Amino acid sequence: MSIDILFVDDDKKAAETFAQLVEAKTNLKTEFTSDPEEALSLLKEYPIKVVVLDQEMPLKKGTELYKQMINIDNNIKAIMLTGEATASEAGESLKLGYNCYLEKGNISELPKEVLNLVALYELHLIAKQPSQTRKLIFTQRKGIFLKTRIDYFLISFEVIDANYIQPDSWKTVVTINAGEKIRHKETIEVCHKITIDKESEAKLKGTLELSHDAVVKLKSKLESSLSEKYKFSESTEQKKQIEIEKEYSLPQEDSDPQKLAVKSRHYLIAPVYVKYRLFLLLKCKESNLSQIFPLDITKETNRVATKQIDYLSDGTKTELTTGFINS
Repeated sequence: MSIDILFVDDDKKAAETFAQLVEAKTNLKTEFTSDPEEALSLLKEYPIKVVVLDQEMPLKKGTELYKQMINIDNNIKAIMLTGEATASEAGESLKLGYNCYLEKGNISELPKEVLNLVALYELHLIAKQPSQTRKLIFTQRKGIFLKTRIDYFLISFEVIDANYIQPDSWKTVVTINAGEKIRHKETIEVCHKITIDKESEAKLKGTLELSHDAVVKLKSKLESSLSEKYKFSESTEQKKQIEIEKEYSLPQEDSDPQKLAVKSRHYLIAPVYVKYRLFLLLKCKESNLSQIFPLDITKETNRVATKQIDYLSDGTKTELTTGFINS
């Protein structure tokens, strides 16, 4: 078990909701509790990166709990989550070392703030490491006469979802009506090149001002570096075909019109990816820049996810995930 983010709120259901939101949006490992003492025990046991603390708790205020937490691990980053804290308490939290505070009414901003603090956590750890351990993978030049040089170093690399399915990648391969029997063969081509997540690519182009050509070049350098350092792939150009052949059948509708029946069934497939998160360190000598940039990438596997959608006689539908097919 690992924990990246810990939520502490006297309303345990609220803490669970916040944890689920952040985990769904960021794929970070989260844990939650309503007990400040349990929170301290978890911090002693796991290398937690960010704590999200409710301020107004009956057993212990968030600021008091945070003082105890930084005595255990002064690397942790913290967010005060509040619906009731006064301006003076918010100010005190920042003086104490909280990185930010967020009102519960703005909870949709929480995943973004948490991810920013994970990046800050990584940056502070990197500052304590010897510079020779960093691997330069890409250089960006910008400014007048391209005199400003920004170096990109690969700092860390981890799997955040081993069964990632892109929401728009589901494809209907068979549609069968009640009483029919069909045999169908489907061929799927798998390519093991990496793909930069759309949101990450948008940030590269927007926040870091990389051109399309520069993003392509960065991706190529990443493929080469990951292959060399992590044995990421035998060949980034490797392609493989997966063949699925199966007989599908659906019983006749019941003669009783009052009995719920399946009128038609759709079988869908989607390629399964592994989703990784990289942290890149950006350094610029001219401007004294030192910044961590999280980058999500995906890589196709030799597996296919399957599901079926049943359209029922009462006009409703049901959806069922039916597992994975390995090549």
